[in-house]
Amino acid sequence: MTTKPIDYKSDRPDVQVLYYDGKTLHQMGEVVESVSIKGDVAQAARECSVTFANTTKGIQRIFDIVNGKEIRVLSGEMEVFRGTVRSFERHSDGRDSLIAKDGNEYLIKNTVNVKFIEKTATHIIKTLCGNYGLAIGKLSDTKHKIPRFIMRGKTIYDVFITALTMTQKVTGKRYMLHNVKGKLTLEEVKPAKEWLRYEAGKNLISASYSESIDDTRTQVLYTGGDEKSPYKVVVKKDTDKYGIMQHVEHNSDANQSALPGLANALLAELSKPQKEMSIKVLGIRNMVAGMAVVVQDNLTGIRGTYFVLADNHEFSAGGVHVMDLTLSKTLDLPVLEYEPPNEETDSDSGSSAEYDVAYTKGWIATAYDPMLGGINTSGDPRTTATSTRWAYNRTIAVDPKVIPHGSVVAIKVPSMPKYNGMYLAEDSGGAIKGKRIDILIQGKNATSTFGRREIEVAILEKGKGAPDARAKVKTWNSIKKKWNTKKEQREVDKAAKGKAAGIIKTANSYKGKLRYVFGSKNLPNGTSDCSGFTSYVFNKHGIKLPHGTSAQIRLGKSVNKADAKPGDLVFFQNTYRKGVSHVGIVTRKGYCISMHDKGCTEHTYTTGYWGQHYMSIRRAL
Repeated sequence: MTTKPIDYKSDRPDVQVLYYDGKTLHQMGEVVESVSIKGDVAQAARECSVTFANTTKGIQRIFDIVNGKEIRVLSGEMEVFRGTVRSFERHSDGRDSLIAKDGNEYLIKNTVNVKFIEKTATHIIKTLCGNYGLAIGKLSDTKHKIPRFIMRGKTIYDVFITALTMTQKVTGKRYMLHNVKGKLTLEEVKPAKEWLRYEAGKNLISASYSESIDDTRTQVLYTGGDEKSPYKVVVKKDTDKYGIMQHVEHNSDANQSALPGLANALLAELSKPQKEMSIKVLGIRNMVAGMAVVVQDNLTGIRGTYFVLADNHEFSAGGVHVMDLTLSKTLDLPVLEYEPPNEETDSDSGSSAEYDVAYTKGWIATAYDPMLGGINTSGDPRTTATSTRWAYNRTIAVDPKVIPHGSVVAIKVPSMPKYNGMYLAEDSGGAIKGKRIDILIQGKNATSTFGRREIEVAILEKGKGAPDARAKVKTWNSIKKKWNTKKEQREVDKAAKGKAAGIIKTANSYKGKLRYVFGSKNLPNGTSDCSGFTSYVFNKHGIKLPHGTSAQIRLGKSVNKADAKPGDLVFFQNTYRKGVSHVGIVTRKGYCISMHDKGCTEHTYTTGYWGQHYMSIRRAL
């Protein structure tokens, strides 16, 4: 069997998979056995899985699938997916498979530092897409100008969601990111003009409804004030129906008159039972997560209008197309609160930043200002010994035999912390010998006040001489941002690592001690299901997780499998139902602990049964 370039005028089956090898767009035609396309309002990108008989009489392969190449899926005349191959598998029987994701996957593959003043979310999206080569389509105008927007070490996706969350708070309008024919689009969420309707006995194949009150609270005790003048309020809801299940909250800053309102608002959220609804229906090719449908099924009680939180399209031989849809009465789009960084400037000067690295003591620092009479012998007070143009808050003079020119140096001045920071070794002088450093500081009074001080030094990058110093001057802002990003990430990792260790210790304490009961998270009495287990363990350490895999997979941020860390949540799909159906806690590289029908065990998530059903990893810490 040979391949041929695509002819858009030729007769085609209902679903076609097209593979672009960089030169030619090929029809995969009758070799395709099944196609699955899925999306989730909490995920940046849509995903397509294809299985195909990639052999001619078991002799040779028909298609040489390569990662990074393009896949398109057409249903009739409509293109329903376009993306790039992210992984593929070859098997000795010729039945191969591939997984592709649309262009929005690159939103989570790029981490950035950004600063925008008085710019709209639309402008931010357009700018970053342009900077990172991401194609854009139609973008709704969000109009609201965000006064000050600074984010460091965040994925582009998190930047976009944060900007859209800030916009929603001011305008009340919500927006969704999509990818259409390889281009990112931004669309305002508006009421549907025509509802898609699914009814039992017609186009509704099956429906499933579950409800749990394990995380529900029927009473809130809200306290305020202090020990001398305390005050409190108690509010209740459905205690006659479910019994008393109390949550305690304290807010010392809230005045007494505000307490009832705060308590009732909190109870309104905590008193809701956790519900999961899903339906299997005849396929509609343009159905994507975020749309709304009307469902009528008397046996499950799923009746009325619902939003689709997740969709999974299955195309199989014979033109059969069915969908599994996860439903909710509310459209729970991802929300990220804006947290401005500690240092809201583009210039991370030595007067403000400290770096969590290995410092050494025994160093002495003095100060100089070339405008008062430099220390180098170039004869030009504007240049250094390495022929660079010096700069305050950057230049230091060193003994090049101890610290080579071009070195990036972190300095701590315990007695004058305003000079803590990052500097470039680009100058030297006759009196600067051994473990002594001269810091370039502006002005006679400042240099005199600095005098002679003990400092701590860490060499972040060892220099290679004068040419290296001159090269680093040109890219100094990028160098600073790189190291400041690493510093911030270390701080985040350090905090998360401590909490993760506690979570894993708690999780491991239940190994071999639990019995699987669907809908339970009663670990003290020895029963739980998978999401009940993760919810209980995380809640023990102050991190509230809802019950249900469909709810938990919307938390935190997506993490590549290779970047998984202890304490991350790992999700699996298609175990006892279509879509996300199981969750565990990453304990070490390639392994997690989870609650399943064989009890609470630690197992791999990369090979075997669990590897076959692996779905994704989310970081909730």
